[in-house]
Amino acid sequence: MVKRNRYSKEFKTEVLREVREVGNAVPVAKKHGISVGLIYRWGKQSEHKAWGQA
Repeated sequence: MVKRNRYSKEFKTEVLREVREVGNAVPVAKKHGISVGLIYRWGKQSEHKAWGQA
């Protein structure tokens, strides 16, 4: 069974802010040890209105 990490909304928001600043998700993903796909998923989720309510 694979252990999955849980990331706080604050961490996700910070990572997405870094991606906007850098302009590229790859170095940010490497810096934090997470996949680029995960960052893209968080970006899509952040566009949803429930992101601001959670």
